[in-house]
Amino acid sequence: FKDFLKANVFEDIKKYEYKKLYVVANLPYYITTPIIIKFIEDEVPVDKLVVMVQKEVGDRFKAKPNTKEYNSLSIYLNYYFDVKKLLDVSKNVFIPKPNVDSIVVEFSKKEDSFNLNNKQLFFRLVKDSFTQKRKTIRNNLKGYNLEKIEEVLKKYNFDLSVRAEQLPIEVFVDIANNL
Repeated sequence: FKDFLKANVFEDIKKYEYKKLYVVANLPYYITTPIIIKFIEDEVPVDKLVVMVQKEVGDRFKAKPNTKEYNSLSIYLNYYFDVKKLLDVSKNVFIPKPNVDSIVVEFSKKEDSFNLNNKQLFFRLVKDSFTQKRKTIRNNLKGYNLEKIEEVLKKYNFDLSVRAEQLPIEVFVDIANNL
């Protein structure tokens, strides 16, 4: 019983014997993202997370390209996990009734990770690509080698006028590996 964000979860779970680690929780909505990111950054060997979160947040977690919810967080989480919606939970089933609907989302550890040359470059590239969501890759990635980026984009039938929200994670991986 302590502040989860300050806890050393990796050390705390060492006292238990387990073959697979599953986390099932109704996460506090105001710190949902930091909790999930903590599992990743602290390299907690979790196989699956099943969490109830605010619907709008859960929609971003599982978002796919060409949707308004798709952002750098979607890519970050989908790099580590297969993310899928299990069910919607109406605010009307709670007493007292909250102001928002909820969603139960499952994060399953990816079996096959992406073959990245430089993980830091990849995540910086993704973050920079979404800096100004309505701008094109050309405008958001001015500090990168645009010629190499354009070469990769052409392989996927895109050009520098594409917006980050249109690109699947595999394209970002390919761009990062070619920079």
